[in-house]
Amino acid sequence: MAKLTVLNGQFEGAVLELTEGFSIGRAQECSLFLPDPQVSRKHVFFTRGDGGWWVNDNGSHNGAFVNEIRVERRRMLRDADVLRIGGTRIEVTLPDASAEAAGARIQYDEETTGLTMTVERDARSLAPPTIDALSSAEKSVDGFSFSSMEELRKAPDKSLKFVLSNARRFAILFHLARGLQGQTNLEKLLGVMMDHVFRVMRADRGDIILVEPDSGQLVPVLSVARDGSRSDTVRLSRTVIGMALNSRVAVISTDARSDPRLASSESIILYGMRSIMCVPMISMERVIGIVQVVNNADLAAFAEDDLYLLTVIASLAAVSIENARLYEKQKQALEQLQKAHEELKRTQEELIRSEKLATVGQLASGMAHEIKNSLGPMALVHLLKERHPDDDVLQEYASVILESHNRILSLVNEVRNFTSQGAAAARFEMTRRPLRELLESTINFLKFDRDVKRAAVRLQIIDELDTRYSMDRMKQVIINLVRNSAQALPEQGGRIDVVLQREEDRAVIKVVDNGHGIPAEIMDKIWTPFFSTKGGSGMGLGLGISKMIIEQHEGTISCQSTDGRGTVMSISLPLVA
Repeated sequence: MAKLTVLNGQFEGAVLELTEGFSIGRAQECSLFLPDPQVSRKHVFFTRGDGGWWVNDNGSHNGAFVNEIRVERRRMLRDADVLRIGGTRIEVTLPDASAEAAGARIQYDEETTGLTMTVERDARSLAPPTIDALSSAEKSVDGFSFSSMEELRKAPDKSLKFVLSNARRFAILFHLARGLQGQTNLEKLLGVMMDHVFRVMRADRGDIILVEPDSGQLVPVLSVARDGSRSDTVRLSRTVIGMALNSRVAVISTDARSDPRLASSESIILYGMRSIMCVPMISMERVIGIVQVVNNADLAAFAEDDLYLLTVIASLAAVSIENARLYEKQKQALEQLQKAHEELKRTQEELIRSEKLATVGQLASGMAHEIKNSLGPMALVHLLKERHPDDDVLQEYASVILESHNRILSLVNEVRNFTSQGAAAARFEMTRRPLRELLESTINFLKFDRDVKRAAVRLQIIDELDTRYSMDRMKQVIINLVRNSAQALPEQGGRIDVVLQREEDRAVIKVVDNGHGIPAEIMDKIWTPFFSTKGGSGMGLGLGISKMIIEQHEGTISCQSTDGRGTVMSISLPLVA
């Protein structure tokens, strides 16, 4: 979504969606009303077309400015442009903006011989005076040869012109350097550079081509007109490229079409370049790109002073480009290191889990025999049931004891199977039966659980559904889920709902509680073996084993939880045809 953000003034901080026909002015019917005497009733309006968003000056008296460049009728906008209307500054955000020049290409014309330029200067010789030269009392530097303010006041107009010219250069370069400072996005950095060029030079279009550091290939990155519109083709003469890249020469032509010394260059005539100026971008003695500006109307749009200024601007931009590239490389290196670190961390965690599983497996195998021997006497409870068939209480308690006996044996086997990656996990019998039978039996068994007893457990059978399942294994899952819910409940008012219902062609069992919930940052870890929030009271295997059992039943299990507001565990199983 394109939007405008007011940066100062009465409506500072306001964010408005940019739509077709959006208007800004002093009239109250405008989309953005600015009660400023410097603002016309309908100062500007916005349109979309020709490749992007445009701001249109509606004939205002005081003008509208984009990055302090006055809008001449209309100007194309780019992401992060700053629009100034009267005393109000407004930032433009175009989130769908992409590098429009990404598809641009260099269009070479046939090289012609005998091409000469009006002015040719070694780009390295056009640097500003050194600190030593400026501080020396013995040397005279153009525009800086006055020993005192008194001498400056008595200077002839020609000398003052030198001083003012250098002061202007300094101001331009200072603001450009500040604008480039901290820019790490290459497209925005070059856009800032061209904005400053258009502010100080009579250029109709500017082109920038960079040298790919690894391959040495020329890559066009920007071809922009004064009104902000962009072209998909960067047009340069092969001869100009050769001079700038190989000889590091900055060149200028005061009239590319009428200068007889350029008459032999068909490329200059072909592209209608009235005045051109091209300089190399040099950083650390390396040419990293080329900057070209063109004026299509003026016979002598550029002077040698402009060539000097553009060369220094290109050098400043070259340093910023190198910094941006270095920042991008560092960013990519950090991302790769982070990725490698995460991969190493996952590998270490997997090794630790594997070692824990192996240890628990050995422990389970070693204890299984002893546990079975110790549980042997519990099997004699069935004799009590046979001798006292009329004692209902004894029958109920004896059934619970026998069920616990069987569950302990099943649990030991389950842990052993889980820690051996489920080698024997599929060796169980599934039969078709109602799910009501499973849920009623499980809740009846949980009546004697210490944690579950203090909660209000309610069974809701919305749909009577049958499916194929193992009673023992599915009961293990439901017991684990209900006990987890019970342990998460508050001291008072705890509630657990076990719900059975049909959802499309699936049977869904939900265990819903109003407990403290699961924090979002650990939600992805709850299925991980040995991850537990119960401290020393839990091994962290319950949900992992439950998930394995449900998947063996061709089902799925999921969790939805809001920290502090409760949890819903959902089991989805296929219905019997």
